[in-house]
Amino acid sequence: MKETFAKRIISVLMTVAVVIALFYLYLPPQINIIESMNETVGKDRVDVLCVGSSHVFSGINPKQMFDDKGIAAYDLAIGSQAPWQSYYYIREACRFQKPKLIVFDTYMVGASNADSYQDYQTVNNLLDCPLSLNKISAVLASKADSKLNILLRFPYIYDKYENFYRLTTDKFYGIKDYNFGYSRNDIIEVYNDVEDVSEVSEVLPIDPKNEKYLRLIIEFCQKNGIDIVLTHTPWPCITRETQMRFNRVAEIADEYHIQFLDGCKHSKEIGMDYTTDSCGDGGHLNYSGVTKYTSWLEENLDSRYYFQDRREDAEYEVYLQE
Repeated sequence: MKETFAKRIISVLMTVAVVIALFYLYLPPQINIIESMNETVGKDRVDVLCVGSSHVFSGINPKQMFDDKGIAAYDLAIGSQAPWQSYYYIREACRFQKPKLIVFDTYMVGASNADSYQDYQTVNNLLDCPLSLNKISAVLASKADSKLNILLRFPYIYDKYENFYRLTTDKFYGIKDYNFGYSRNDIIEVYNDVEDVSEVSEVLPIDPKNEKYLRLIIEFCQKNGIDIVLTHTPWPCITRETQMRFNRVAEIADEYHIQFLDGCKHSKEIGMDYTTDSCGDGGHLNYSGVTKYTSWLEENLDSRYYFQDRREDAEYEVYLQE
């Protein structure tokens, strides 16, 4: 009797395994941003890895950093990327790259809280990641309607049915991105009466989960001999209260003896003009604003860190692509 029961269990498990395997084989391939980075520049090529939310891919231009200073940078960013997702992205990226510096933008640390994240944000950030311990950990740390569905992937196929004819085990790939993760926007949205937060000195606490993962990111970098700089890309919708939370980020940076480049506090020094430098959409910068901020950022980095000038290095010719 026990033998018969065991055979039935094995039969059921084998059937489930076959069904899952068939689902997987017919899943449409997914583009992964880490694979795209490696496909574009090659492994062990990124000297400065810029990580975070849309304030990274719409705020920092790696091509400009290369043209100006010869810095081999890349934006590894997805919209609304939670700090815990950034943490595991950094861990995963460092399996393939050996960055000398990580620039971590703290917008999602200071301007959001753990309870505000939605399922679609987790899906956007993690669905296209190949299955790994880092992905599993990131999914488990995230808010999602079904964490298992994100890990299995096949419940999330959306409008990709046309790819079902493609039977393949190559599920994750990258496409070459000659903008190096940056997304250019030339729209101009005029913002008037932008609040001046340069003199805000009061401090408010940040979300405990955000702080936990901010510290983990810093400690991971320091443990692995990677320099880290915290940033806060300037945006016109900043308020005094929100700036008080970024002042807490500044305190944490001081605690770890690392640099915090707060673009909102230094917007005048950067030369930001929000009648010309923002594309709207919640305060993202347009190309004009990005050019100013990237110049300010690269000057600050160049004055403090040594980066090999890659402009004459044949292995970095990809940065010369137009």
